[in-house]
Amino acid sequence: MNKIAGAVPIPKECMSKLVISLAAIAVFVLAAVVPGRLAVKRLDRKISAARMELDEGRSLLPLYETLKRASDDPPGKSAGPSVKSTPGDIPAISAEAGPGPGGFGRALLEIGDISAKSALRTVDVSMDLNDLPGKGVKKAGPVAVDMTLEGGFSNFRQFLVGLCALPYLDNIEYLSIAPAPHGGVLDFKTKIALRTG
Repeated sequence: MNKIAGAVPIPKECMSKLVISLAAIAVFVLAAVVPGRLAVKRLDRKISAARMELDEGRSLLPLYETLKRASDDPPGKSAGPSVKSTPGDIPAISAEAGPGPGGFGRALLEIGDISAKSALRTVDVSMDLNDLPGKGVKKAGPVAVDMTLEGGFSNFRQFLVGLCALPYLDNIEYLSIAPAPHGGVLDFKTKIALRTG
């Protein structure tokens, strides 16, 4: 073996200590730094989820307070400004079940369009056919429609705004927001009443 001029030979004892030191540094990085980084990322995710829940709560608070006041008021008194209207002034959908210009089929298609424009996935839309007026079975009145949607919270707010713009929406009877079973999105369940005429 040829020696390089000017090179100092490194004793084997120093080489073994160098290798042990490098191994100790690697073990420290793997045992302390990497788990610390992973814990920080987990905490960041939890903080962003909590922040999102807080923002959702803040945006729903005015709606909740309005509904709470309306439910606490006596039947003759309303929480908001009252608008006098005659039954002929309130738009309604006709009792026909087909997709005609004023039927329930058309109303359900409009609700589906609102959900698509809001970037929500429609999981289920159902209506109790016994609620449909006609043939002397039931007089004209609100018809309940149950819906299940999936998507982001801001998209659901957009959906509610579009839904409230429907002239034949009588009221929103029920609203539930929960994490979807497969995660990543929220599961929205709502029951609305459509005015019939």
